[in-house]
Amino acid sequence: MSGMEWPGRVHGGLQVYFAELARRLAQRQHRVTALVHGEVGVVAGGLRVVSCAPETAGPFRRALAFRRAARAISDDGIDLYNPHFALSALGAVYGGLPRAVPVVCHFHGPWAEEGWIEDGARPGWHRPVALGRYAVKKLVERLAYRRCDRFVVLSDSSARLLRATCGVSRDRIAVIPGGVDLERFRPADDIREVRRRLGLPDGRPLLLTVRRLVPRMGLDGLIGAMADVVRRTPEALLLIGGEGPARGALERRVAALGLGATVRFLGRVPDDRLAALLAAADLAVVPSTALEGFGLATLEALACGTPVVGTPVGATPEVLSGLEPRLVCDDASAEALSAKLAEALGAPAWLPSRAACRAYAGRYDWDRIVPRVEAVFRDARRGTA
Repeated sequence: MSGMEWPGRVHGGLQVYFAELARRLAQRQHRVTALVHGEVGVVAGGLRVVSCAPETAGPFRRALAFRRAARAISDDGIDLYNPHFALSALGAVYGGLPRAVPVVCHFHGPWAEEGWIEDGARPGWHRPVALGRYAVKKLVERLAYRRCDRFVVLSDSSARLLRATCGVSRDRIAVIPGGVDLERFRPADDIREVRRRLGLPDGRPLLLTVRRLVPRMGLDGLIGAMADVVRRTPEALLLIGGEGPARGALERRVAALGLGATVRFLGRVPDDRLAALLAAADLAVVPSTALEGFGLATLEALACGTPVVGTPVGATPEVLSGLEPRLVCDDASAEALSAKLAEALGAPAWLPSRAACRAYAGRYDWDRIVPRVEAVFRDARRGTA
């Protein structure tokens, strides 16, 4: 397997999914080696994690490092290669692996399109430079995915994106949702006590979003929505967990709207606090405006018994509609978010109960998900599609 960073300082959805899948496969007696870049913490359970390059390495250096590592591993015998990122796939499948080794790629999102959106939000954005970066990333994706035998995506939305952006045929794609650790993410026995331990107010409606702070995550719109929400529910409190390049702009937005007492930035949420924070919230919010490939944070909140309101972007409607269609906003605008949050806070009887959220999350137990991934791996080894 190969991905990006091992969860630690960087803690995105791709990193969490990759590490959890690797651990679960190792627990099921597969011989698993995970290739990453950057620092690797303590890893237990018989899983081998290899850092191929430092976190500061550029894309070309990382691709070469993955190629060398894959070649070394293949000398020891390899049954299947499972990349989770185009760059690690490219470096390994061109010269790093024997052609007979099947490649099953997990597609978590279109690298070129994501980069284009983020480049466009940078100060001093220069269109020719951004176009050049987009073209290189698109070439990497097309070259890497051409060698892949099968693909796993986490949603129908991602399957459509993979077909549209990379030209992959539908018969090579398996849709298998993400999983959630139901032991780690579970409802609190005493929410008031959890809030006290976390230093959170007991009597205020608590909204939570944990995101990478980049524009496509929709946090600017959510902050704008809160300006309207507090007019109807003055005691509401929004907690924003996560780090990213947009934090400064978001903090200035909060100050400009006079929401200093309504919005708090938590920074990076440590692993040992995340489940408690989710369980302590009254409502989780997924305000994405583009490319929401799946949203593991949605499952984690539901597993903790906390209902989730989300925009109709990417996979969010696929996940939430099966629980309660009204959890999905009409669109991704600040106005639609404001209306939905006001509805949830002002007349919450329609929201699914904590028990219903928890039961629904059980559909995504890792023990149900991993066997489906294993089946795709077996088919790829047999050469069947």
